[in-house]
Amino acid sequence: MFVLDAADSVSFSTGQVWNDTSGNGLNFNLGTSTGAEGSDPTFNGSTGSLSSSTYWGFDGGDYFTLGQANTARINNFHKAGAKWTLATWMWYAAAGSAGFIGTNGNSVSPGFAVGMSSGGKLITIMHNASTQIINNVTTTSIPTGGWCFLANSFDSSGGATGNILAINGTQETATGTLSSPSASNAAVTMQIGSRANNSVPLPNGSRIGGFMAWEGLALTSAQITSLFNATRGRYGV
Repeated sequence: MFVLDAADSVSFSTGQVWNDTSGNGLNFNLGTSTGAEGSDPTFNGSTGSLSSSTYWGFDGGDYFTLGQANTARINNFHKAGAKWTLATWMWYAAAGSAGFIGTNGNSVSPGFAVGMSSGGKLITIMHNASTQIINNVTTTSIPTGGWCFLANSFDSSGGATGNILAINGTQETATGTLSSPSASNAAVTMQIGSRANNSVPLPNGSRIGGFMAWEGLALTSAQITSLFNATRGRYGV
C-alpha cells in the first residue's frame, strides 16, 4: 500500500514530501502541508545512506500528514472486514501515550490508531465515532532510547487471535473481532507520528527510519518474523 524510507533517496532527498516508493502515490507531507512549518520532522543523516544514522527526528510536536484525502483503502482500516498490516522501525525517546500512525484523531473521528499506550506498551485502537471498539495492549513494553521494530497485523475475521502485535522478535495476539464498526470515513487525514489531527504526537527525541503499510493483507506471524530478520541488521538490533 505504501513504503517510506528515510534512507532511500527515491523516498526523500530534499523538499517537503516523504515519497511513497510502492507506486501507489501515497506521499506524506512534512508537517501538515508542503510549506515549511514548525511541525515538520527533521531529516538526519545522509541522503541515500542505508544506516541507522539516517532517520526522521521528532521534537514533541512533529508529524507527517498524507498529502491527499484519505483513500478508500485507508478508510477500510476501521470498517467491517478490516484487514491490514503496519510495520516500522522506531526509536521512542520516552514511555507514554504516543501514536505513530492513525486516522481517529484521538477519538474525534471514526478511525484507528496504533502506537504506544500510556503504560509504554504497543496498542491497537479503533473507534466508531467517539466509541472505542478495540483497545488491544501488549504485556511487553516497547523499548525506549533505542531502535525497535514494531509491527501490527489486523484481521477482523481472525477472531480471538486476529490481531498480532510485534515488538522486535516478541509477538502477542489479541482479538480482531469488530463490534459495530463504523461505515463512515474518517473525518481527519491520516498522520504518521501522531494519532491524526495533530494529537498524541511522538515525544521529543523520537525517530522513525522507515514505514510500511498493507491494506487487504494481514501478515502471518512467520511473515512478520521474516520482515524483522530481513531489516534488523541496518538498525543494529
